[in-house]
Amino acid sequence: MASSRGLFGVSVLKAAAYMKKLFLLFALLITQCTASNEPIVEGVYTIFSLNVHDFVFAEESIEAVSHVIDIHEAYNVPVDIYVDDQVFQIYVEQAPELIERLKTSPVVTVGYHLRPPTPYYSDYKDFDYLGLNELSDEELYTTLLNYEEHKLDLETGKTLDAPGGYQFVKDTIGYAPPVVSTIVSSRRIQKILSQIYLEKGAAYTVVHGRSIDLGEKQDGLLIRPEHVDYKLYEKVKDGFDGQAAFEDALSQIPTEGLRFIGMKYHENNFYTVGTPFWPIYSTDSTKTQPLEPPFDLSAAEGVIENRSSEAGATYWELYESTVKYASEHRDEVHPISVRGLEELM
Repeated sequence: MASSRGLFGVSVLKAAAYMKKLFLLFALLITQCTASNEPIVEGVYTIFSLNVHDFVFAEESIEAVSHVIDIHEAYNVPVDIYVDDQVFQIYVEQAPELIERLKTSPVVTVGYHLRPPTPYYSDYKDFDYLGLNELSDEELYTTLLNYEEHKLDLETGKTLDAPGGYQFVKDTIGYAPPVVSTIVSSRRIQKILSQIYLEKGAAYTVVHGRSIDLGEKQDGLLIRPEHVDYKLYEKVKDGFDGQAAFEDALSQIPTEGLRFIGMKYHENNFYTVGTPFWPIYSTDSTKTQPLEPPFDLSAAEGVIENRSSEAGATYWELYESTVKYASEHRDEVHPISVRGLEELM
């Protein structure tokens, strides 16, 4: 009879059975590792964003941002606070305690965006008073880099010999703001500006006007996911509270998959009617007819209307009730910061 033993005296059948067990064990380990690293594919996530830009009423801006942080810390709900060079410079000079909170609050992530008189800001039509689109790619890169590393002169629109821009925010808060707004005056400028932000450590950009799924990219930057751009400050007139706001937002997004609500406010919504700086840089509040430098920094005086204390209170009530609702319904709306998106990737 032929032997069933191999070269080392081990039964061929036993060896085969042993190898099969090893294979099954290996397959099980691979499956478990893969499952633990799979992205979450279902659920609603909410990103609170406070866009900060009011250098006209600086004291009110400081107070509003400080109180927003108070609310988010009280309910332990994250918030992304977007600053521009104009207002951040004021905070550094006038409110070091606010800068410290932006740096250290466990609920705050600092983002970065652009506002006038940055010459490549997009919302003010034909605001390119420097002729940026006439520059070569190399000249444009150098010019944009200069703006993102130096302080902006609000009267001339040019840069000063002082730290400023994205680099100054990064150096001051101790990390690169992970999300930036590259919604600017031309696609060419947008691509070069994205390159600069990537080189400085940014990870996300912002796109409006369509649904954005987690993982989408533009010019090397991830796009902040968003399926509804919910402008919460517009719902005061409808008498909404936090529950009504979330019910309304949820009715506007897909019913399946990984979905994102962008819950938006500006700091001046609490105390002014309209954007505080538009009279300085435009002939009208629709921003279709921009002015040219030198800009009159006193032009907003007597033009911008302040809210009454009663009206302001309704804006605060809606905002706080929405944060409170998010805190009490975490398993349904999952409040998250842009930095927390890494856990879902």
